[in-house]
Amino acid sequence: MKSITFHCEVITPMFLAGADGKTPELRPPSIKGALRFWWRALNGHLSLEKLREKEAEIFGWGGTKARKSSFSIAVIPQEIHIAEKPLVPHKAWMTQKAITEGSTFEVTFYFKTEKYYDLINNLFIVTSFLGGFGKRVRRGMGSFRIKKVIDENGEVLDNYEELAKINIDNLKSLLSSITEYKYIAEDNLIQFIDKNYEKYPFLRTIQFVKLSNTNNLERELRVISDATHSLQRKYENDYGYSMGMTRGGRFASPIVTQFAKGSYSLVISKLATFPKPKFRVYVKENIQEEFITNVLDTVKKKIKK
Repeated sequence: MKSITFHCEVITPMFLAGADGKTPELRPPSIKGALRFWWRALNGHLSLEKLREKEAEIFGWGGTKARKSSFSIAVIPQEIHIAEKPLVPHKAWMTQKAITEGSTFEVTFYFKTEKYYDLINNLFIVTSFLGGFGKRVRRGMGSFRIKKVIDENGEVLDNYEELAKINIDNLKSLLSSITEYKYIAEDNLIQFIDKNYEKYPFLRTIQFVKLSNTNNLERELRVISDATHSLQRKYENDYGYSMGMTRGGRFASPIVTQFAKGSYSLVISKLATFPKPKFRVYVKENIQEEFITNVLDTVKKKIKK
């Protein structure tokens, strides 16, 4: 059975729990869930019917039309540190146990067929750029980086290690290997050319800015948290309709802010916005753009200081 192992390091606190619901633990379902999410977001050119059919073939599907996944996942903790960390940085008293920065773990993928070997490996690298694992992952928490990639024979795969270093060319190469979704890329912006109006959160834009090479991202996490709090106060209910809310039925934020370590970069992804039908009339994309601009501008100013 073909396999590949990614050696990873946590770069912002991961708030997630194991089987007991309390002890922080990274488990395979969290990883598969993140991969599934970004695969969906990157395939906005597919109809819902084709999306579900292809998703079932790759990731498996439950229910009456159950299908097995084309791969399995094993997570092996290496050096894990657990501490109380603020879940919302501008509310320092709101702490929870988290897997902290500098913790290391291994993720091994086992493939039942080689058909999706490259796709899953490249998707995991993209997830390390755009996403992460656990709570508040859309506001910078749960970030990780890939340190080393090893095949089933114990050989280091330099090609994957090079791809795991974030830059616009690597991101374009990875995206092209995962999806036929059309996009244009210039400077530090990737914009997807979507002609699909299916009502699910497909990816629209990716922006990133280089940060100073530091091992402490608390300042940037605070910038993201402050921008969220400021817009909540400014726009009140309109903020929730546009940026995510829990009341009236959960609606996850269409803006994902994350960190990728390769001379650290702040990465902001914007998804199509589709809350419940009764709330769609209240969506204001100017609020989303104001959040993105505020975060990017504030971070850039801090870099210059």
